Amino acid sequence: DTERVDYEIEQDWVQEIWDKVNPGLKLIRHYLNGHGQYQSGGIHIDGWTGEQYTVIVYLTPDMKPEDGGVLELWRPNLTDEMKAMALNTPYTFNAEHEHNMDILESYWPKPGRQVVFDARIPHVARAVESDKFRISLVFKGCLLYTSPSPRDLSTSRMPSSA
Repeated sequence: DTERVDYEIEQDWVQEIWDKVNPGLKLIRHYLNGHGQYQSGGIHIDGWTGEQYTVIVYLTPDMKPEDGGVLELWRPNLTDEMKAMALNTPYTFNAEHEHNMDILESYWPKPGRQVVFDARIPHVARAVESDKFRISLVFKGCLLYTSPSPRDLSTSRMPSSA
């Protein structure tokens, strides 16, 4: 029950970043994420409800596209049971698009870039291909009753990137 959780950021510099990038969410949690050469995560989702969003801010100052470390956002390949659980989401039965596992978008970790996306979108951080260390600040949040609708946060439920 995210409405009862009062989450506080203890670090001033993190609070300053959150104040600049917050798209109208109540913060649930945050963390620093780091990946070095050959370190990659697995494809995963961050939430199952339409009120949850992930905000990623890239902090490594000298990353370039050739360094790798791309964030991939995937279209889900859901079972019928998962589609039934996803009622009133873009992933339920008779949704607007087919559910093939395709990459919807990918973003290289450009310094200062922020990516905001629906927490139901499967995603993966690919391995860094150079000797650099990719650092990102990740925020998990949910919509407030007075905040914009999900369509206002991201066009057609697609991620936004600065």
